Amino acid sequence: MEKKNRINRRNILKSVPAGAALALMGCGTSEEQQIAMVKFGHGVASGDPLQDRVIIWTRAEPVDPNYNGTVDVEWQISQNENFADITASGVFNTDADRDYTVKVDATGLR
Repeated sequence: MEKKNRINRRNILKSVPAGAALALMGCGTSEEQQIAMVKFGHGVASGDPLQDRVIIWTRAEPVDPNYNGTVDVEWQISQNENFADITASGVFNTDADRDYTVKVDATGLR
């Protein structure tokens, strides 16, 4: 059975330096949950902005080179630094076939 890990990058970045290895609790589909070590060694990039959208990109790389499960990365865009006004959000599923990269076309922005 395939297991998934859900990651809230904003909360992670508030508590540890970017690129640090982190122990994250998975949101598996079974009662058993998997812990995966994931690192964000590339930060977050954005580009191709239009009036109502922007592309955001990052990579959630498992520390264990033998890990072959999926990782759900929760993303948010806010009007302000404290994320009091979330304007877009979602969950992006990535895996080894995508080299654990996350590329989101965040639409509906003001």
